[in-house]
Amino acid sequence: MFLQRSLTFLQTRKDSRERLRITASFGVATLDNALSFEHTVNNADKALYAAKESGRNKVEVKRR
Repeated sequence: MFLQRSLTFLQTRKDSRERLRITASFGVATLDNALSFEHTVNNADKALYAAKESGRNKVEVKRR
């Protein structure tokens, strides 16, 4: 949450007229010993795409 809130306030000026906004979305997956590492990474990837689809500055968690 800290990173997400920090990015919300982080802005920089591209030039004197245009402001550049930085946003970030994250996908997180829980690690389960019953699942392969590849499956866990795939879950994180799905969570990332879900975060991107739901808007800017989002964090989505995929469990199992």
